[in-house]
Amino acid sequence: MILFLGCSYTWGSGLQYEYLHNEEGWSIEEINKVLPYNYHLEHLSYNADQYRKQNNWPNLVAKEMNKAFVIGTYTNGGSNLTTTLYSIEHCHRTSRTNSITTTIVQFSDWLRDVADVKIQRYFGNIKEIPTQKWIDNTILHQIDTVAENLESLAIRDDPNLKDHKYPKNPYPSWIGLSWRDDVGKLLKKHYPNNFIPINYKGSIYDGFESITEKNVIQNDDKLRICDVLPGVDDTHLSSKGCKVIADSITRKLKSYE
Repeated sequence: MILFLGCSYTWGSGLQYEYLHNEEGWSIEEINKVLPYNYHLEHLSYNADQYRKQNNWPNLVAKEMNKAFVIGTYTNGGSNLTTTLYSIEHCHRTSRTNSITTTIVQFSDWLRDVADVKIQRYFGNIKEIPTQKWIDNTILHQIDTVAENLESLAIRDDPNLKDHKYPKNPYPSWIGLSWRDDVGKLLKKHYPNNFIPINYKGSIYDGFESITEKNVIQNDDKLRICDVLPGVDDTHLSSKGCKVIADSITRKLKSYE
């Protein structure tokens, strides 16, 4: 089984709007009335939520790899701190069964767990601006904390189970990709074997913000909800964008086999 941890990108937030527009005939105006994106919980039709589940990247990866999977978050959204908390919970939950073959971690924006710096960035009312060294150390601490917890999820080869029917697990305890480039750069530097690069159109990126938020000239590729449905204020990945991420993840998983 593959465990997926992350924020709203892992959850597949925004995919429901593709379905509502294309299959149920919702107008852009009607969709915007139900934003923000946490609308997915109490108001979605069964079919719209199934569309989200079928087209998010955890499902696409699991289908390609022919593996059972679980998304280790109970609702939409998250941060690197919540990823740590969920990883601890799953460590305890699966410690007796060793059911997790590997964990796919999608690291979120590091600022979500550093309130003072977030306030300073947006409102400019913090006296001391953090140094780049401080920022890098903060990001690395978040990555290290997640990594240390996930190490205990690895399936270990038991010498007493030589005739066990399950094949040897080829995967590391976790592999990770990043939304933000700054987190991705440090993830690649300090955990190169675990790092999942984003492959797109023959180029490799440290984070998937490079193919969405920064490269606006690629909007014609329709990698975001707002590109697929112009006028909808949602920059989460479209079904095509999720496929790009899923392909990058499966490429990494297959490299261990």
